[in-house]
Amino acid sequence: MSERVISVPDELHVPHLLLHERAFVLRPLADVAPDLRHPTLYQTVREMLAEVEDDHAVEVADYPAEWLRG
Repeated sequence: MSERVISVPDELHVPHLLLHERAFVLRPLADVAPDLRHPTLYQTVREMLAEVEDDHAVEVADYPAEWLRG
């Protein structure tokens, strides 16, 4: 995330409007950038993750290495 916000009505919102409610996004993001600050909520990823009420499991998948190559 940067300080830039993109919002096109009913089409595109970056960062996503519900990012702070999505543990499946916040947990992996916290692994790589826990101190990254949301540009409009002014909270870090770590802070948002601590407050999220999403109890869905987020697990590391065991994908074949060739799937991850560009």
